[in-house]
Amino acid sequence: MRKAELSVDKKQDDLARASLQRVESYREMSESFAQQVSDQKAQVENLKSALRQLEQKLTEAQTKADLLIAQHRRARAVGKASDAVLQWAMVRKPQPSTA
Repeated sequence: MRKAELSVDKKQDDLARASLQRVESYREMSESFAQQVSDQKAQVENLKSALRQLEQKLTEAQTKADLLIAQHRRARAVGKASDAVLQWAMVRKPQPSTA
């Protein structure tokens, strides 16, 4: 803006006009950049929210996986115990005498 004033004082209207056009161009660029910053801040917040949701889903999935593993181990242990009881019952069962 100062350059435009100096150019007018020196009767160089074309330089003054060019200087004012640059000032306006810079102002528009500044507004555009400010809008971009605002948009990117909003996008960052959206991404952070999505990340928190994904982390929560991951935690839930890990918890469910741990539960399923524990249920599977329990089922295997119950199965082994049942097999052991059956084997013990067969060993203890009196054999029919062949007499």
